[in-house]
Amino acid sequence: MYGTLRPGQPNGERLLTGRTERVLAGRLSGAVLLDCGHYPAAVERSGAGGAVGEVMWIRPGVWGEVLSAIDHLEGYDPADPDRLFDRVVRPVETAAGPVDCWVYLAGRMLVESARPVVPEGDWVAYVRCGSSRPASPGRPPGRE
Repeated sequence: MYGTLRPGQPNGERLLTGRTERVLAGRLSGAVLLDCGHYPAAVERSGAGGAVGEVMWIRPGVWGEVLSAIDHLEGYDPADPDRLFDRVVRPVETAAGPVDCWVYLAGRMLVESARPVVPEGDWVAYVRCGSSRPASPGRPPGRE
């Protein structure tokens, strides 16, 4: 999780609190974060420094429910060619070594936009310093 789903962020508190069994700091190499207003979007770019976030293991009993809720939040629908995000497997670097994770990468519409890049790839630090608007809990992506 690299944006509003991170611990302490509104959507993370709403969708993930009490539903994870393990959390590790991580970095998605070869990606930048775009500032989309209330949320970031990860875009793969060769040589990019990476996106900061956490790798989260969801509790088995709530895994399907959580995945469905996150897919909805991220505007991910595999049948929609104009979806906001794509859910793909990518290796994420952690202190315990690389972990293959599902990651939401920006869909075509966001990739082709002229959004500013989040410096250092850390959405939480970026919002904390007032560089972007914080997310509203439950706000659908792209509906600012």
